Amino acid sequence: MKKINLIAAVALSALFLFAGCGEGPDPNGEDPGHNGEDPPVPEQVTLEIADVIAWIDCAPSEFVPVWSDSAQAEPLEYEYDETLVELSPEAHTVKALAEGLCEVRAYSENFSVEFTVDCREIGMDIEEKWRTDVTGWHPDWPTRLENFKALWKMSGTPDTTVFAGDSFFDASGFWTNFYDTYNGKDALCFGIGSTHSYNWEYLADHLLADMTPRNLVMHIGTNNVYDQGDTADMATEALQRMFTVLHDRLPDTQIWWFTITQRSYDEMKQYDVSLVNKAMMAWCKDRSWITCLDTSPLFTADMLKDSIHPKLEEYRVFVDALNAAGIEIADSTR
Repeated sequence: MKKINLIAAVALSALFLFAGCGEGPDPNGEDPGHNGEDPPVPEQVTLEIADVIAWIDCAPSEFVPVWSDSAQAEPLEYEYDETLVELSPEAHTVKALAEGLCEVRAYSENFSVEFTVDCREIGMDIEEKWRTDVTGWHPDWPTRLENFKALWKMSGTPDTTVFAGDSFFDASGFWTNFYDTYNGKDALCFGIGSTHSYNWEYLADHLLADMTPRNLVMHIGTNNVYDQGDTADMATEALQRMFTVLHDRLPDTQIWWFTITQRSYDEMKQYDVSLVNKAMMAWCKDRSWITCLDTSPLFTADMLKDSIHPKLEEYRVFVDALNAAGIEIADSTR
């Protein structure tokens, strides 16, 4: 990210004149009427826009102008290569049209900042990835997917909170007391064991697209790093693209993401996970539609039943973190 920070037009008055009745400077060197302290210097107003990745034939990526003082924000105009990206000033999004790096200049009367849009091809066939992976799961998985759709059709509402993602939120084998925990609440659990972000990128259209939940709560990413073999950079990019797609399909849904829970083995992968979590926390911070909950440090090895998943009583960590973050899970009307 290249950034130029300019001081907004600020007038400083630092000179005071005193006169009257032969009154002169204080013999002790102090200025009459002055308390001896320098006048406060106003803080510089700054504008920053982080670099973003955008993908060809994918949902537009969001860029976020961050003003140090939103009260002094100014309307921005943009200069960029229109053969590389399609930019929406109103939505603050860029859509990749061709592969390459696109330098974007955002400017106003008093501010100018540059950021880079990294336009990339998606390095895999997401649908084929889904079909390849699904054969390694439960033989009845296609039926299970249809059951989720039927459950939504029967019980889902615009007030429903959907829990989804990997095995951490799989109510059939891991979070087995989910419906006891959220008894009386408008909440459904669609977690799928062994899934990673590429699967849920596919399921954005093949499971979630016809749903309109108030909240989508996810634990996802552990299988990207530990099982899929993604590097930290690959997993970070994959998660950002998945959430970009999910937000595009569910624009009115608030997304909540728990940082990847560390497994109690493989120090190299643990290091990669820490890098992914750090990068994702920064990425989520300025996006109003996604909330990152950093629960990973709250789990210790003795809280895991198989070196991977929390013991059933330890799921309180997720529940408490959501409550502390202010999620609103509606009461059930069923």
